[in-house]
Amino acid sequence: MAHYTCRQVGTRYIVSVDNHADLIPALTEFCVDKKIAAGIISGIGAVDRARLGFFDFDKRQYAEQLYEEQMEMASLNGNITTKDGRPYLHLHATFGKKDYSVVGGHLVGARIYGACELFIETIDQTILRTMDNETGINLIRL
Repeated sequence: MAHYTCRQVGTRYIVSVDNHADLIPALTEFCVDKKIAAGIISGIGAVDRARLGFFDFDKRQYAEQLYEEQMEMASLNGNITTKDGRPYLHLHATFGKKDYSVVGGHLVGARIYGACELFIETIDQTILRTMDNETGINLIRL
């Protein structure tokens, strides 16, 4: 069962992720279903749980922070590429809290709470991503 609804307009999709769905699995499911190998993502919405990451270059790994509270997803930006034959999502998000403070970073996961409205521009090519040994990050290979 799909965890989203969508409408295609040319090379763009308007995507609504279901309430209470986990955003990244739902978006990955959408990419698989629509056979999208590359694209650009932007969106807004609301969540009640989000896990953000910050890449620590000295440790060559992400430090993660879990936020379990209602927040506005003020901005979601990222891209779709391909790694190991599967869609690879690289997303950054900014969330507004009840006290109007803001948190943001690399989006590791989020659960939708109310709405998630995305606009996805597809790119008619496969853009590959592989591990870069120097940085420890999966980088785009052009």
